[in-house]
Amino acid sequence: MKKRVRNLALFMMATLVIGILAIPNPDQPVQATAPNLLANGQFDEDFWDDDVWEVTTDNWDAWDEGINHVGDASYSGDYSLNFWLDPEKTDQSAAFTISQTIDSLPAGDYSFSMQQQGEDSLVNLSIEDSWNTSVEITYESEDFEESTESFTLEEDINDVTFTVTVESQPEGWGYLDALSLTYHEDTGDNEEAHPVESDIFVERVDGIDDDFMKGVDISSVIALEESGVTFYDNNGEEADVFQLFADAGANYVRVKVWNDPYDENGNGYGGGNNDVETAVEIGQRAADAGLELFVNFHYSDFWADPGKQQVPKSWEGMSISEKEEALYDFTIKSLQEIEAGGANIGMVQVGNETNSAMSGETEWPNITRLFNAGAEAVRDFDDDLLVALHFTNPETEGRYRELGEILHEHDVDYDVFASSYYSFWHGSLENLTNELSHIADTYNKKVMVAETSYAYTPEEGDGHENTITGNESNPPYPYTVQGQADAFRDVFEAVTNVGEAGIGVFYWEPAWLPVGPPEEFEANQELWEEHGSGWASSYSASYDPDDAGEWYGGSAVDNQALFDFDGNPLPTLNLFNYVDTGAVAEVAVDYYRDVEIEAIPGSPVELPTIVTAVMNDRTEEEFEVEWNQEVIEDAIESGQGSYSIDGEIENGDTITATLNILAENFIENPSFEDDDRSMWSIIFPDSVSEHATFGEGSGDSRTGSHHVHYYHEEPVDFRLEQTLIDLEPGYYTLEMYNQGGDSNEEDSDMHLFAETTHERLTEDTFVGGWSNWIQIEINDIQVTDGTLTIGAEIASNPESWGTLDDFYLYRTGDLDEEDLPDEEESDDGVISSKDQLTTTNYGFSYDMQDEKLTFTKELLDSLSDDDVLTIKYEHVTLDLPASILKGDGDVELSVTEAYLSDISTLSPVYRFELSGAELNETIDITFEIEASDVSNEDDLRVVYLNEDGEILEIIELTESDLENGFVTASIDHFSYYTVMEVSQDDESEDDESSDSTTSPDSDDDDVDEDSTDETREETTEDEEDSDEILPDTATNLFNGLLAGLVLLVSGGIIWIIQHKKKA
Repeated sequence: MKKRVRNLALFMMATLVIGILAIPNPDQPVQATAPNLLANGQFDEDFWDDDVWEVTTDNWDAWDEGINHVGDASYSGDYSLNFWLDPEKTDQSAAFTISQTIDSLPAGDYSFSMQQQGEDSLVNLSIEDSWNTSVEITYESEDFEESTESFTLEEDINDVTFTVTVESQPEGWGYLDALSLTYHEDTGDNEEAHPVESDIFVERVDGIDDDFMKGVDISSVIALEESGVTFYDNNGEEADVFQLFADAGANYVRVKVWNDPYDENGNGYGGGNNDVETAVEIGQRAADAGLELFVNFHYSDFWADPGKQQVPKSWEGMSISEKEEALYDFTIKSLQEIEAGGANIGMVQVGNETNSAMSGETEWPNITRLFNAGAEAVRDFDDDLLVALHFTNPETEGRYRELGEILHEHDVDYDVFASSYYSFWHGSLENLTNELSHIADTYNKKVMVAETSYAYTPEEGDGHENTITGNESNPPYPYTVQGQADAFRDVFEAVTNVGEAGIGVFYWEPAWLPVGPPEEFEANQELWEEHGSGWASSYSASYDPDDAGEWYGGSAVDNQALFDFDGNPLPTLNLFNYVDTGAVAEVAVDYYRDVEIEAIPGSPVELPTIVTAVMNDRTEEEFEVEWNQEVIEDAIESGQGSYSIDGEIENGDTITATLNILAENFIENPSFEDDDRSMWSIIFPDSVSEHATFGEGSGDSRTGSHHVHYYHEEPVDFRLEQTLIDLEPGYYTLEMYNQGGDSNEEDSDMHLFAETTHERLTEDTFVGGWSNWIQIEINDIQVTDGTLTIGAEIASNPESWGTLDDFYLYRTGDLDEEDLPDEEESDDGVISSKDQLTTTNYGFSYDMQDEKLTFTKELLDSLSDDDVLTIKYEHVTLDLPASILKGDGDVELSVTEAYLSDISTLSPVYRFELSGAELNETIDITFEIEASDVSNEDDLRVVYLNEDGEILEIIELTESDLENGFVTASIDHFSYYTVMEVSQDDESEDDESSDSTTSPDSDDDDVDEDSTDETREETTEDEEDSDEILPDTATNLFNGLLAGLVLLVSGGIIWIIQHKKKA
């Protein structure tokens, strides 16, 4: 018997192993654990069995089954630590610890980070007596939140215990993941570094070693010098720009390479005319200054970015195999030429900002083949060179994680994941660090910022508009030299915060200066055309007609350079050195925070007596100010409008405030700044998960720091609304601001709306990029009964994003006398007398103004059974026989418009409900439709839907009159109805699907008829109890698999028994 049990156990174990091995297991990314001093910090191994973590508590009864290694939620990897304090096991708070021993920690600087989510819990982290911190876990969203802290150990410690203590209240819960402890090794060079005196403040950035890339992309410099641009040193002497950067601490130059940036007549497209020959010259001059070269292949004849990745002219019509070969040849031959010219090449970039395309290819299997062709050419040229891939838009949720997965799945050969980061477009630096850290930790790759820049002034220098104009809302830094320094320095810190994998930062076009002043625009244009020193010439129209061909001109970034418009170096040029040492200056005012006041006519206008100055060391000071009272009084007398008010500050500086005298805004919490947002509703279709929420952050807000934010990996679809009551009858105007990106015009339907009891008004909007706020308004909204619902409806393609802010509703005038409501005729949705009805040939009619209408018993008793009540609401009409409404009391009819996703209809979807009476006979329902929207009149049908938009019944029309714009059908119950075009094939499929469940040809003659009848009765009752039809599930498949597994194991047992009997 023991042998049989043993053999049975062995057999079952073997079956289990085979089953596990049979499960597909895709390759998992390699984890880069070197920077992390904590073993199993991502909990990918079970912490109960890993011999690393030790879990302890003084109250195991409370935590019984409450501390778990789970895979249902994780920040990175597949698992996390989950905890939950069951209130049935304790009514007191309880704590547990999880700890591990670290062999040694040398003295120095450390960074700790952890991802967490949960509620009603406190996490304390400590390294014995050397360091501790606490993180309070409160429920804010379904996403993980990051906690980070830097600290310093003053001396070496050995055999030290790292401890995580979790204390929860009853029902407290949470997940912990991605615990990381990183040591920032001191390079030695900075050990004795002291801040140097300068004109700007720069806080030293820890973690920068000698190999850290401090680069500049000066691809336009040859064309600029040919156009007469000159650069100077701090003594006002003319100097070589490459040497100026080297002296300032830069060690790399980046140069873009286009295949053939010339038209058929040899005219350059501009932007530096960066062909291979130009790259050769830039590479040689960089080497002469001791700078390494970062070669950036666009694999296009002109600019390549997320918006365009055009194929080079000579590669047009090639198959992907031919293009691979051409790309390989172009890469290796170009590198050979550049090196032969004397360049010291250190890194090569394969493609530029290739978020979703490269060289005309838009499918990832082909794009990644081109990536590998470029990488192969670099390896064959010099296997020691780093291969970089370049992407942008780290602010788009999930983008970099998806890109990392794509590159891994297609086995792309690369060393460095490079990102663009422009703070006025690309979100927070914390997010940048998180996204780059994920790539570094998950795929063991180096990461860097290949492009960044910021404006030191809002002015423009050559007559061509800049990308930063000074009109942006809530810029992340001031447009000052100090603001530029802070922006640049903070990018260094964001990259070093990644750890050893963060290898560099490059400033984009710090020398792209004006070729002449704005007043000499025509002369400037001649130079741009001749030498290609503007961002694009008119000749580029033959290759890029829609963008460069329309907007060609000069430098769009001259106010983001590290030189002034005349070529003199700004203090920020030396930031490459300052990030190592730090820099200090005399504390002075950098800028004053804006003063903007809103008031409504008749209300007192009070400007602040104190203004806030932001100093150049990022501290703040307050100063008293006196405003020009005469100008304020003139503004008040003039009424509605925007006014500039001058003020004199106690230190002698002047400031200008903006006074906006506005009409009263009737919307509650219009900019979402108040904590109470209950007056707003965010509504999603039933089948769509929540993807819009109230967000915080000045960078995504037009004013203040709050807004409504949306993003979804699936199609975006939501409605934001607020209902206002007790408005004074009159005409109103509604305004809203929105911004966003990654939205396709053909897949988007975005609009502002205003709904009164008698009409719905909309105005379409769109998104045009981050911080490009679009103002939209609806005029002449006629409010007659004091009720108005306002808001926005946003539908867009997957991965689109945006924010809504600053709703404004104000009264613009009185109603005309005939538009005013007749209070005597107002019935408030209750009909108690035939006097409130309009007589028709068949009975009476009534136009519903609200979604609900009550027929009183008094009214119904006064009607004949033959009377028909024709009830109209918006675009639908019901013919209700009085006989079905009569009963024991009042009857309420409800008609509401339903917003169901993913269906195409010719009329709104309406939900009909009747209480106090039953619909025991068919009635006519008539929909208004637009004849121009109909493709085939023969396909018109009224359809019965469920709440998920699924078609449950297709109903033939009893009447169709497109000339007058209506269709009629008969229905026998109330639910969701609309009008659609349904082809005969679709209708046949629907009929077959319905008939298949009760086939008349069934051979099951032995089935008990009584049993069948009972089953049918039960089914009918269930259907009557629920309007929902449950979806098919995988239950049958699971049952089949389970049965198969049981048979397999049983067969094995029988075989063993038989085998033993024979023995």
